[in-house]
Amino acid sequence: MSTPDSVHLAFDRNPRLAIRPDGTAWVCWMRNQTTYPYDFDVLCRYSEDVTPIYGLTGLRAEMREGAVVLSWTVDYLGRFRVYRSAGVALDVGEGSELAWTDCDGVRSVLPESAELLTEDAIIHSGRVEYVDGRVVPGIGYTYWVVEERAGDCFISSPVSVLVPGAEVVWLRSVYPNPFVSGGWIMWEGAEDAAVEVYDIGGRLVARFVPEEVATAGFSERLAYWDCRDTAGGQVASGVYVVRLVVGGKAAGAARKVVVLRR
Repeated sequence: MSTPDSVHLAFDRNPRLAIRPDGTAWVCWMRNQTTYPYDFDVLCRYSEDVTPIYGLTGLRAEMREGAVVLSWTVDYLGRFRVYRSAGVALDVGEGSELAWTDCDGVRSVLPESAELLTEDAIIHSGRVEYVDGRVVPGIGYTYWVVEERAGDCFISSPVSVLVPGAEVVWLRSVYPNPFVSGGWIMWEGAEDAAVEVYDIGGRLVARFVPEEVATAGFSERLAYWDCRDTAGGQVASGVYVVRLVVGGKAAGAARKVVVLRR
């Protein structure tokens, strides 16, 4: 690889990440010719043939004695934070896909409803557990584990769990968003739920009582908002907040909807 009295050095400043979010690893090797003057090349590429060293595995959420317990495995000393979103149904699939961002941009990747549960990072290796005891019966929760590495943050695929007790309520969607002349508000569970719409200043704009709600399926329910207020007038363009109310109390997380007047 080199003449006896020489040392070949190469500095690779290309990749910011040794492991890409898709799990492929950055590998380098040296190629040289066997005749003098022993010229050589250093080649690098991302490879699927290398097992990544980093990345948590086996992330799961389960109910245990009235609390949600998150658990995952990591084979090195990692630094983790946990985020949670309550009452918003998300497409949660199995797998270990990661989303990457710099740590200042985590909020822009996660949903607006996601809250940070761990102000102090969890620093641990091996089998890691985090217990969330601040849960409400009848509400579904979605969790993300974010690993911090030298200013880079890797966001796990979300995991969800339903807390047993009262009927579970998911505010599923507002569609289309933005609303032009009106749109649909869909949720799951709680047939006696009322839908309330607030302006960005927190003032009640519209309210749908259960009798004004249509059933979209066995457990899905929806209501149509025509972008009018409780007095029948058209609301102005802007951002509004939709929430469900069950038994006089807010249920689950709220969603924002934009109204655009032409």
